[in-house]
Amino acid sequence: MKVNQSLPWRFLPGVLCAVLPLAAADGGPTFDFKIRGGLTAGDLSRDQHSNQAFGFAVASRFPLGGARAFTLELGFDHFSGQDRDVMPTGGTVYYDPQNPVTTFSGETLYLSKTNSIDFRKEQSQGFSLRGVYSDALPRFEGWYWFAGASLDFYKTSAQMSGTLIPMYGAAPGTAVPDPSVPGNDYYEGWAFVKDKMKPGVGLLAGVGVPLSENLKFEFTVRNIGTTHFDYKPFTYTGQSPALLESTHRGFVFEFGLVVKI
Repeated sequence: MKVNQSLPWRFLPGVLCAVLPLAAADGGPTFDFKIRGGLTAGDLSRDQHSNQAFGFAVASRFPLGGARAFTLELGFDHFSGQDRDVMPTGGTVYYDPQNPVTTFSGETLYLSKTNSIDFRKEQSQGFSLRGVYSDALPRFEGWYWFAGASLDFYKTSAQMSGTLIPMYGAAPGTAVPDPSVPGNDYYEGWAFVKDKMKPGVGLLAGVGVPLSENLKFEFTVRNIGTTHFDYKPFTYTGQSPALLESTHRGFVFEFGLVVKI
């Protein structure tokens, strides 16, 4: 089932119209600066081969009476990625796009880590607009809980490069000749960068603890979506190379300091 990611936009004006008059009746807003570090999990961590997250934000808190409040927050998030070699160590290997085959001289083709590589690096960063409702946490003096949703605008950057040289025979093996260039070894190579930014919807919840009059600590769990790219070279599939794009979701566990400004 396809999810219409633009749907939350339709409800945002109504939510603001209902909440902000209540906030105005209970006093003016206060402003906070937030700085965060965190860990990622799920597809977000696997795609980027890293679990590091960093961000900062400016927030406006509108009191709703008692400990209740509605907060609008605009922040910047960065999810770092690490280099990795994703070349498979087994499986079918093809060569000669004009006449795809998986053997040479009657022997099965394979890829060796000593002369082939499939290099990938993917990371995301961008802005997030969060709307959050908060209230006191029972039985814990000064503590509060919060929950809400976010509209995320994250740009994913994927670096992809590789050289695949099919081998045959006993290791270390022999490179097959290029059918189009007699006397040369056959190989498949590529190198490019793909960038894309698109909006997404996230959910979040957490708890906050006051450390002083103007300083708080917050722990937040988020579920967000980011773009993921996967390149399939001819050598792996026997078909024309293809760049696949999808949206993957993952979790972010944030630890943040909140300073009243």
